[in-house]
Amino acid sequence: MKSPLKTSDLVRTAGSLELGLRAGRDWISILKWISMNDPKEDVRVYFRFLCHKLKFEAIENVLRSEKELSRDLTWILFIEILLQAHRGSQHLSQLFQTFSKTSYSIQQLKQKEISLLFVPRFQTWAALLLTVAFTIALPMLAPEYFPTFITLKRYDLFAAGFGYLGLGFCLLQWMCIRPRRHLRPMLNLTFFFYFLSLFIESGLDFSSAWYRAVGTVDFDHRIRSLLQKSGLNVETSEDFLKNLQSQLQAPWPEILNGLLWAKTSGVGLSNYLKSISEKEGERLTALWEDEIRKLTMTSLIPLGLVIFPATLFLLVGPQMLQLVAL
Repeated sequence: MKSPLKTSDLVRTAGSLELGLRAGRDWISILKWISMNDPKEDVRVYFRFLCHKLKFEAIENVLRSEKELSRDLTWILFIEILLQAHRGSQHLSQLFQTFSKTSYSIQQLKQKEISLLFVPRFQTWAALLLTVAFTIALPMLAPEYFPTFITLKRYDLFAAGFGYLGLGFCLLQWMCIRPRRHLRPMLNLTFFFYFLSLFIESGLDFSSAWYRAVGTVDFDHRIRSLLQKSGLNVETSEDFLKNLQSQLQAPWPEILNGLLWAKTSGVGLSNYLKSISEKEGERLTALWEDEIRKLTMTSLIPLGLVIFPATLFLLVGPQMLQLVAL
């Protein structure tokens, strides 16, 4: 399910909450102000509805029910931060500051991806629409002026050309989706350690916070089964983390080793987990930008070797057949 609010709206709301909390206002009064003054109607409507529910129901129950509206990690993280309100305005303000930074980076990456991939996607759709227009639509209107493989009864060539065009189209779409699918596990890793730090700060012990964070983040089946392995408790947490180091691929072993050091050395575990989340987010940003940059070049391969040749074949092929027949 989609988040009730877009990532950009959540970032803007988090910024308003951060500033208001620093000024000494409580978060509910800030949300009331947003419900009346936000520039977007859907944001005003949502927070007006949320503030109305907060008047008549327990705050924690309302927020937990709102969290179930979407599986979007940004939305869940936003609600989980609100659930930390009992720890004080200063703490809540710091959490929203980190949230704004992380979510803004993700939003910028998505916008940059759309911008960089616009040209190859536009060329692909233009070639597809041009082919459909000149091989199907126009020949139906004026078959004597627009000969095609269909009007020449060469269905085999028509099927071959469209099949080749479809192959190029699917290949380009797969290339556009691949970076996001490849980097999705790293995004989950970033959110996982952030959720883990939040749950520890809320008063849960390490093992309870670990299981709750695993249940929140959508890991693939193999990683989830390893992370949810039974037997984890306060006494066995170190052995559990050591076993995970040998079973998971990079960057898990390095992160888990640092987590073991933080637990045994007495360093603030929550702060360490937040620093891990921020570092992984920065690393993800760099990798994502590199992948998108490469994709803008590699997308020329299906365009030049598959899509454009297939388009020319379908457009020019019938005329060439007629010339040969003469």
